[in-house]
Amino acid sequence: DAQDNDDKNQDSEGKKKDNNTASTNCSSNEDPTTSDTQKELALRLLQHKHSSDWSPFLNLLTPHPLPWTWPRHFRQAVLKGTELEHVVENKVKRIQMEYDEICTSVVDVGGEGGGGELSISFQEYLDATSIVASHVNPWFGVSIVPFNTTLNWGSVPNVEFDLDEDEVIVGKTIQRIKKGQE
Repeated sequence: DAQDNDDKNQDSEGKKKDNNTASTNCSSNEDPTTSDTQKELALRLLQHKHSSDWSPFLNLLTPHPLPWTWPRHFRQAVLKGTELEHVVENKVKRIQMEYDEICTSVVDVGGEGGGGELSISFQEYLDATSIVASHVNPWFGVSIVPFNTTLNWGSVPNVEFDLDEDEVIVGKTIQRIKKGQE
């Protein structure tokens, strides 16, 4: 019986598990500040927000108050002792590291409407990561799609999207929509 308990307290490599710590998806040698990034799309959004054909649409998108965007004192007070405390603090560190890297490198804004270097504040970058995290659509190549971002903004959704057997995205109403309601 003692052997059974020892077996339950060992990982797949035979190392003793620490049952007093929360499990994570990161391996012990993985830096938690290097995953879950919105950097690439946030930079694209910032590059096109002011000087491309996409500007009118992109300027309609507003950042959502996600935990990493909350003021530090509020974030720490609300998350203290929760499972999210360390997750969000790692996210904040990662965003700061990304911003520092952006500031020390030349970010080319070539392409459509581009032509020069991108100069952004930390708040602009933070807002862009929030927009990406709250608006990105995994079905359209992990992108922000105008059609999709304009749908279903009510507090009670009336449309659901799913892939059909031909891998085509189909939107179906899930409740009656009266003429002129939408």
